[in-house]
Amino acid sequence: FVGVCQVAASKVLATWFPPESVSVAYSFQAAGAGFGSAGAFVVGAALGLKGSLLLVAIAYTVLFVYWILVGKDGPIASAAPEVPKGAGSMVWKSKTLWMMSFAASCAV
Repeated sequence: FVGVCQVAASKVLATWFPPESVSVAYSFQAAGAGFGSAGAFVVGAALGLKGSLLLVAIAYTVLFVYWILVGKDGPIASAAPEVPKGAGSMVWKSKTLWMMSFAASCAV
């Protein structure tokens, strides 16, 4: 699951930051993911399994509602050209995409 979020984060950051500074934004996101993973051990030890999962469920629910109410494509995405019809199926059939997703999931 974390690997999928890491892959999605790069796309979201690319819609909010110009190409020359997206790498810095992604570095902060990747570092934050590392700190979050380390912090999960502390929270897990303090709250136990059920408490930790409940905390994560509440946090993701709040973030989901916030994103639905406030979230939108960033300024970079709104300036991008239209995606050609049928491009989505090309993405799902891409072996490179699946291999990169698998590698990112294994790396985390």
